Amino acid sequence: MSTFKLALRNLAKRPMRTVLAIATVTISITLLLSLLGFYFGYNKAMKDELNNFGVQMLAVPKGCPYSSTTLLLHGGVIPNKLPLEAIDKIKAIQHVKSAQGIVMGTLELDGVQHIIYGISPGFEKLRPNWKVQGKFPTAEGELILGSTIAKKLGAEIGKKYTVIGIAQDKKQQEELGTYPPIGQQVITYKTDPRELTVVGLLDQTGASEDNFFITSDSEARKIIDLNGYTAIAIELDDQTGSKEFVAVAVEGVNDAQPVTINQVANTVSGLIDSARSIMLSVVIVAILACAIVVAGTALMGVIERSKEIGMMRTIGATPLQVGTSVGLEVVILTLTGGIIGIVLTLVLQNPLSDLLRILIPNAPNTNLVSLPPDLLLLSVGIAVALGILASIPPLISAVRAPPLRMAGS
Repeated sequence: MSTFKLALRNLAKRPMRTVLAIATVTISITLLLSLLGFYFGYNKAMKDELNNFGVQMLAVPKGCPYSSTTLLLHGGVIPNKLPLEAIDKIKAIQHVKSAQGIVMGTLELDGVQHIIYGISPGFEKLRPNWKVQGKFPTAEGELILGSTIAKKLGAEIGKKYTVIGIAQDKKQQEELGTYPPIGQQVITYKTDPRELTVVGLLDQTGASEDNFFITSDSEARKIIDLNGYTAIAIELDDQTGSKEFVAVAVEGVNDAQPVTINQVANTVSGLIDSARSIMLSVVIVAILACAIVVAGTALMGVIERSKEIGMMRTIGATPLQVGTSVGLEVVILTLTGGIIGIVLTLVLQNPLSDLLRILIPNAPNTNLVSLPPDLLLLSVGIAVALGILASIPPLISAVRAPPLRMAGS
């Protein structure tokens, strides 16, 4: 009988213990792949969104610039505004190639709230990845719908919708300043109904705008009763030092502060790296615990088979042959558990991504769990390494014990 068949036979003799050991490895590998897949997926999704934004800098209301940028990317309400004259002042700054106003807020359609995204004429030049069936909104009353919301509404070009804007109380906005204190309830009111006509349908982008109501900036301001801009997207020329020069100049514009896309990307990457360190610590503990369980299972198997192993040694089996048989059992356990863990993670990839998108505020609208081939190969290697590590205690027990004593046990 070959060593491989002997190892399989020995594992089959204790099916319950074998299944439990495989399940332990499966859980550990699934946990490892899920956490690392989330790290790679979320990092890639955030960088793709930032790269697709089409500009190098944003002017946002004073407060937390990174929070404002995240809300702009994923659809949120920034409780402050930039004055209308800010866009002309920014356009006049040296090294500014173009500046586009953005208005973002909340509207209500049939009792359900949605994000409205108002854009200035020419904004489409910043988003070459936007493919529109129809045309971009250029006049008041015109609307583009993102692919996801258009599908939900059964929208088509020419269809009309009556919407109601959700506006922040002006007096409270003046009293609270840039951002409401933590725990402060923002007072809102509903504006007068306005009729919008669908003039375009946005093809799927995989980003948050798939759920947006996109109008002209002037229409969006009327819907949410906002006398200003939520942010201003700034496109720079290619001259060296232009970012630093423009950033200083934007700080001189009333109520505005600059934030570069690179700053946001670096901040997000730093936060994700910190979270990855914590997650990896948890995974390492889980893998070590798994190794202990597998080693214990194999050691119990050696103890139960001590008489059989002793007989093999007395009739001429070398320590290497016995050790290979025992070690192969452990590697089969861990490799089987690793493969099942990979398959399970691949099956759960999309449901897990959907769950994370629900749990994480302002998460990107793309797949948050990415499983590249090199990560799958790494998990196989970890499973094999886990088997080798876990096989050490039973190997020592099987090889070092005197054959005659084991045979007579």
